[in-house]
Amino acid sequence: MDLLFVVHLLVLSMGETDLHSVKLGPCNSSCIKYSLVKLLRLSRYDVVVCVSSL
Repeated sequence: MDLLFVVHLLVLSMGETDLHSVKLGPCNSSCIKYSLVKLLRLSRYDVVVCVSSL
């Protein structure tokens, strides 16, 4: 499966509770990135390789 497609699906699957579990208060890009990295790791992707591919 294409990495960009997987990232797109994971971003769409993120819920508000996923973003608020990172920190209290409003979510900014860092909490979205943290949640995305967490989901990629759970999906068995090597995040270091993913960052260089995006």
